[in-house]
Amino acid sequence: MGQRIQGALPDFDPRSYGCANLSTLVERAGGFDIRKERGAVRVCRRIDRAAT
Repeated sequence: MGQRIQGALPDFDPRSYGCANLSTLVERAGGFDIRKERGAVRVCRRIDRAAT
């Protein structure tokens, strides 16, 4: 995800939003399930089943 953001927005920096790294920014944004496993970070959009 970070590589795609960098490709589209080379000036993007999570520190501009008060976060040390992208995974912290995504956690704070909400709406995503984040799993950290063996050095990898997996991000999935959270689906609100009550709204469907």
